[in-house]
Amino acid sequence: LEHRPKIESNYPATDVTITTLHTVLGWPGNRAEVMAMLDAIISKATAVDGVTGEKGIAGYSVIGPRDVAELLGRYARSEPGFIRETLRRHPRLHAMYRFYLDTWCLSQYYPRSGDTGAFAMKNPAYVAVPFSRNPGINPSSYAFLWELYEATGDKDFVRALYGANGSAAAGLPYDLIAADPAEFQADVTKVIAESGAEIKLPSVNKTEWGLAILRSGEGTNARAAWLDYDSGERHGHADAMTIGLFAKGLDLLPDFGYPPVQYGGWTAPRAVWYTQTTAHNTVAVDGKNTKPGTGKTTLWFDGNQFRIVRASGPKLIGGEQYERTLALVDVSARDSYLIDVFRVAGGAEHTRFLHGHFGKLSTQGLFPEPAEEARYGQVMRGFKRDPKPSLGWTATWNIEDHLKYLPPSSEVHLRHTDLTHGAEVQLAESWVAVGLYGGTADAWIPSVLARRRAQQPPLTSTFIGVLEPFERESNLSAIRRLELQDSEGKLRSEGDVGIEIQMADGHSDLFLSKDIEGQAGQSPTLLVEKAPGVRFDGDLCLIRFNAAKQPERVLFCQGRSLRVGDVLIRAKNEQASFEIDLQNQSAPVVSGPADVIESIEIAGARIWPK
Repeated sequence: LEHRPKIESNYPATDVTITTLHTVLGWPGNRAEVMAMLDAIISKATAVDGVTGEKGIAGYSVIGPRDVAELLGRYARSEPGFIRETLRRHPRLHAMYRFYLDTWCLSQYYPRSGDTGAFAMKNPAYVAVPFSRNPGINPSSYAFLWELYEATGDKDFVRALYGANGSAAAGLPYDLIAADPAEFQADVTKVIAESGAEIKLPSVNKTEWGLAILRSGEGTNARAAWLDYDSGERHGHADAMTIGLFAKGLDLLPDFGYPPVQYGGWTAPRAVWYTQTTAHNTVAVDGKNTKPGTGKTTLWFDGNQFRIVRASGPKLIGGEQYERTLALVDVSARDSYLIDVFRVAGGAEHTRFLHGHFGKLSTQGLFPEPAEEARYGQVMRGFKRDPKPSLGWTATWNIEDHLKYLPPSSEVHLRHTDLTHGAEVQLAESWVAVGLYGGTADAWIPSVLARRRAQQPPLTSTFIGVLEPFERESNLSAIRRLELQDSEGKLRSEGDVGIEIQMADGHSDLFLSKDIEGQAGQSPTLLVEKAPGVRFDGDLCLIRFNAAKQPERVLFCQGRSLRVGDVLIRAKNEQASFEIDLQNQSAPVVSGPADVIESIEIAGARIWPK
């Protein structure tokens, strides 16, 4: 106790040790002093969306909740109801253990944010507590999660402990002093029988931590796209605005994970490489790392078939604009695609990186020639360059199931279709370690770079892509960028984006996104696409047309009105966001707040309000 520096460790391990020592030496006479120490630990450990804020989402960041769980479990043994009372004083304890449920994707993966995990590898267990079937004299994590359930009513904690035990109740709770294991097992079995074993999660946005996850599908058809809009912090990387995608049972846009320190320590080139902006699926400005900090969410909607997030963080590059929009769009119950719009202003060179899974790359619309590129040292190689690619070029990752996660007959692809104006393209291979630190297995994975340059700063760029994971056949038949006009017939700026996506089944989607941030202070004007007769006064919209070219679904985000054909939709205020299913025009179905809709008209006849 008198020499704390001798026992310093990752937070909150040292504080937990000191609190435990005081408890052993003076409990219960010093209860008030110990409880004050415990309150201080919990307050700090839950400060950022319920967690410490330390990065390494399935690594360093779980030290906090695991240490707190064991500490609370010890007190709960001597004082029944201790955890319930602690939750009353610290409601964010619920958020601490929900955080690792909410960020668990497909019940198999966590986003590789910061120093955590290995390239493309799974996390098949809930990581917030140290599950063990032989904890010795330590408290049982299974019992701890059950007490959280009893205190909060959150059945996902029961599902988590049940899944961690091989989807069985036998043997629970693995605690030497459990009063009645048979009763515990019966209680768990009853909850699962009544409510099911699957943890079903909506899209989530952890605004303090800087991580948004868009989700769709269920079971083996589940998919999740994520946007990490912060940079730095303890054990963090310069990864602002990086994206990832889990689909088809794989991590298709893997973050590289924990730096491979086995190649010479933390300062060795290969370890440093993992922490740099260029090793992430984001945009590097002038080749520099993003600055420490957290962006902010400027658009968020979790709909029925359309889900969208936009985050902004100009200070992360010391520039004028650094903003990414990500939309997860369902094609069917099995499949989705991503729309990715990245607006950047500042510096004289912008390079967007896409690092794929294990496999081979095939392209269309590109004619690359071998090129010299020395700036990346020994961690990227085999560069080829096309200075003037065709608009709408594609790069397809033909996935190799290197880690053997899929059935032998599986065939998975990820296709990127690019609609960026004035960008050269580079194809390359990037070095990654295979497995966690300690081994020497490695691989070279396909990477795609799109680069724009200016003679003088500030350069402004709008990188536009459509990403589709699919199995043997693509669900999309054609993708094109639209030429947008304002209400007076003038061409809109480069930052205003229109995309048409045609599907193999005859449906098509029309996506419109206004450069709200880049046009700050300018008077609002309509985005107009003449061919299908669309006029939109607002921020962002997505319209699905059926095979007969009639609108059947609309995502309306932060606007006043939308006219498409003979359909007219008006909102009550400019902050309104909602999704409308128009397949039954006499009874439209609204996802989101319906009271923000002023009216829906078809051919002049009002169908909403009903």
